[in-house]
Amino acid sequence: MRSMRWLALAIALWPLTSFAGHGLLNSFSDLTWLPPPGRTPDQWNYVFDAWQERLSLARAKDNPARYVLCQTFMREKLAELEAMVSAGNKEAAGVAVSRYGEYRERATALAAQTPTLRERLAKTLLEHQYMLSVDYPDLPPTSRTVVADLIEDIGQRYTALRAQLPRAVAESLFFKEEEVRWSWQMGKGAVAPPVGGN
Repeated sequence: MRSMRWLALAIALWPLTSFAGHGLLNSFSDLTWLPPPGRTPDQWNYVFDAWQERLSLARAKDNPARYVLCQTFMREKLAELEAMVSAGNKEAAGVAVSRYGEYRERATALAAQTPTLRERLAKTLLEHQYMLSVDYPDLPPTSRTVVADLIEDIGQRYTALRAQLPRAVAESLFFKEEEVRWSWQMGKGAVAPPVGGN
């Protein structure tokens, strides 16, 4: 399924890549996809993850180290979100979104204190939109609305952060922005496969 969407994306973006003379389709070539979900919000021992995460943040030596932890935890929450949406558990999916938001806000606060982290956070938000948008068509239509809402929310927060970046840095993100935009357009227009289908 994902290979077919990549093919469609390549066809849709070909005029832009030819005009720009730049590898637009390679703008996320170094992206590491979401990890497998560990403990998920529907499990009784999920609270232990939260305790461990908070302890790790408290022990981090400086802002860059705390940011790396926040970035790791955000990716984990997105993996948990997709797992809960796939399971049709909307309530647990909402918990994952809430936890993601907590770490995103903390990362945003760290970036405000450490300007060098702003570009990293901007790229992180684009990556999160991209991964969610690519996976979106394969998620159950009855429970994936929460993912669509999160993609839109991340996009708004990215736009606000982008306005704080130096012009040269903001412009360097153009190809990632375009790939995210096209991927999400395709995701919204795709029809999810039937349950049990190939």
